[in-house]
Parts: sequence; structure tokens; C-alpha cells
Amino acid sequence: MFKKFFKRNKSVKNQLVGALYSNDKNEVIKAVNDLVQRQGDVHLEEELLAIVEDWRSDESYAPLWSMIVLGYWYSLEAIPFLLDVLDSEADIWKEAAIEALERLAEKHGEVILDPIEEFIERRLDHDPFDARLYAYSPIAVLTQSELAKSFLVKVFELDDTWQGSIAYDLVKFGDKRILHLFRRAIEYAHRIKDKYGEKDLRDAYCLLAGVYKFNDDDHLRNKPWEERWDDKLNELGKSEEEIDKMSEEKFSGQQANFKLLEDEEWFKENKRQNKIRDTYPLADFNLAEYLEIRERGWLEKDFQSALRLSALSDLYSVEEVQKIINSSIKPSEALKTILGDFEFSTDDGLREFTSKFFNLWNNTPREEFQGLTPVELAEINKY
Repeated sequence: MFKKFFKRNKSVKNQLVGALYSNDKNEVIKAVNDLVQRQGDVHLEEELLAIVEDWRSDESYAPLWSMIVLGYWYSLEAIPFLLDVLDSEADIWKEAAIEALERLAEKHGEVILDPIEEFIERRLDHDPFDARLYAYSPIAVLTQSELAKSFLVKVFELDDTWQGSIAYDLVKFGDKRILHLFRRAIEYAHRIKDKYGEKDLRDAYCLLAGVYKFNDDDHLRNKPWEERWDDKLNELGKSEEEIDKMSEEKFSGQQANFKLLEDEEWFKENKRQNKIRDTYPLADFNLAEYLEIRERGWLEKDFQSALRLSALSDLYSVEEVQKIINSSIKPSEALKTILGDFEFSTDDGLREFTSKFFNLWNNTPREEFQGLTPVELAEINKY
């Protein structure tokens, strides 16, 4: 029977790195474990990085094993190469890249944030391979970092596609003020009848509120790498036909196990939690707590600039103006409160300030609408 044997990359010089191209499971395990012990060897690192960089044209599993080693080495040099893997449809390779990035985050902390955040921001408008979904994971590892939390809070309100997933990441930070971000997102999902989105957000809300526990004990990166990647190790030296058969047998076994587990206690607990999730009474939206945790958007920054240019920043911040807006019935009422007897030096200055104020009025969350803004309410009326 035909076997698929991998060819060693000609640029690989070190024998130990070359063993990553082996079709023998035990040989690969030994090579990876030996390489893990060689952390700090610059020449070995260069060879491993070159393998990962060339992963698209490499038909072997050597890039996968190289990413595992670089993760255990906490290689900062690997970050751009690992991020590049995310821009693909190769889900298994993407998982390996994320596990390595998560290890780097645990070791180096906030040092890893800038390149990953930049990677995500560049893909907010165009992300054909859903790369940013994976890239959020290492940021969520930094649960003691205010910078990491602030970034996830910002993208939670910007990234409609992956808002539910980001919500679960934010739960890990344990900051109860985040509940008010969730509250207004739940309200929006409910009003546009996005049932699945609402369920994800409600689940995250209940987890953060402590209604039930967040179970993250079996995180993949905490398993021995040989156990985590046993499926791929077992494919070494196998034909495509044999690999397909192994996959079918595994899937059948999982289906059988699922049917057996339907009556197990954990399944009943899951159903219980779902019922709680769907009926748990949510707290009312609180603007003050929301403003403490949210990141200023461009409209808020623009209005803060207008306050500064008019010298009104000595009296108000944009957040204080938003609180006045929240407690006012009409824009004219709020504007009168803010300006008092203040006079602009020119009519153009007054008109520009007033225009920016109305933009802020229309985009400030309201407690009476459970955190929705007038602009969002107008959008909802379209559904």
C-alpha cells in the first residue's frame, strides 16, 4: 500500500531539526522533546523559524512540530510567523500557532500585545480566513493586564462578527463592570431577534455574574504535547486511505460516546444551566459603570477635543456630558445645562460645537433603553 513519506527541507542543516520530517512517531516525539531542552540555541531557532515561515509549501508536519517547539521556547521571534499561519484555512495548523502564542503570552505578558492587536485591527473590515477570531485567544490569557482587558473591551463593541466569543474572553478577567457592556449587547441582540447571539451573550453574562462556573480546567495547552497531538502523530507514515479510515472511526466513536452521555449528570447540568441562562433576570444598564469600563470611541474623542478647544474641558469631561445627556429628555435641555452662560467667540465655533454635541447625543447609551443609543434604536426599527 502506498505510504506518504515527507521530504526533508533542503535548507535544514541540523540533524535534530531534520528528524521533524520523520515518518516515525517515536522519532518525532524524541526530536521534539530533545529540541525543547535546547532552548536558547540561536541557530536551531533560525532553522525552526524558517520551517514555519515556509509552511504553506511544506507538505510535511515539520511546521506543526516546529511551532510546538517554538511555543515551549517562548520565542518572541516566532510571533509574526505564527500570526501568518492564522491567515489560512488550515485549522489544525492555526490551533498549533495559537497554542504557541498563548504560551508566549503566559511567559512574556504585555510584550506580545502590540503585534497581535495590530494584526487584529488590520482585519476588522476584511478577514476572509477569520484570523482575528484565533488571535484574540493569547490576549485573553493576560487576565491580570489592564491593557489586554481594555483592548478586548474596545473590540467587543467593534467586532459584531465575533462579539459572543470575545464576551467569553472578557469573562476571564472577572471585572463585574463588564456586565453593562454585555447588558446593552444583549438588549440589541434581543431587539433584532438574534437568538443565537443573545444566548451566547446571556451565557457570558451569567458566567461573569457568578450564576454558574466557568470551566476552563482542560485547556488544550495544559496537556502534554504528545497527548494533545496524538492524532497527528498517529498519521505519520500512513496512506491517505488509512488516515481517512482513522478519522471515520474516531468520529463514529465520538458519536457513540455522545449518545451514551446524553443521560449523564453533566448533560443534565448543561440543560439546567441553559434554562437559567434563558430566564436569569438581568440587572438594569448603568451608564456610570459602563463609562468606567468602556473605551472611548472616535465620536467621544472628537467631542472631548471640542471641549478642550472651547475651554469647556475645565468644567466637563465627555463622560460627564454623557451623564447629563442620559438624564435629559431633550438635546436642548442638555445643551443648556452644559453651556450655562458660556459664550463662544464666534458663531462658527458655536455651530461646530453644537453639531458635535448632537452626534454625541445620538450615540450615547441610555439607561431608559437598557444601554441602547438613539442611532441603534433607529437601526432596530429597520428590522
